[in-house]
Amino acid sequence: MSRRSTSTVAGAFLWEVATAFDGAARELGLVGPAAEDRILMSATYTDGALDYEVLLDLWDLTVETQVRLREPGIVLVADIEPLVLAAGLVDRRGGISFSAASLYALRRSLRGHAAYVRKVQPVLAAGDAAALLRAAGAREYHPDPEN
Repeated sequence: MSRRSTSTVAGAFLWEVATAFDGAARELGLVGPAAEDRILMSATYTDGALDYEVLLDLWDLTVETQVRLREPGIVLVADIEPLVLAAGLVDRRGGISFSAASLYALRRSLRGHAAYVRKVQPVLAAGDAAALLRAAGAREYHPDPEN
């Protein structure tokens, strides 16, 4: 992967996330993207209770979407593909791409992630989101109540 390809993908990331997620965000009433400048580039959509964080790893040139639920005393974070599998919305892994090795690959991956968000958001909003995230192997964090 050339330095030029990496900078092209990095420079286009937020635009491409907004383009891929625009329809799903509007349909589902999600607010975003809120961008953060960290080691990993990220854009977050939220409905107030759930956050969908789209992460671009510039080192590996991959993209991932994580779903985060904050409840009193606990934060649950699950990756989108295991979550969609746990919800019974797809039959097997491999339905989406994680590659961001080129602008084309990034776009393809983001469209797939947005499609998964579109599928799982209504299920999470209508049911026990915490139980479903746990069934998907969510990581659990117990934030310090003083921070």
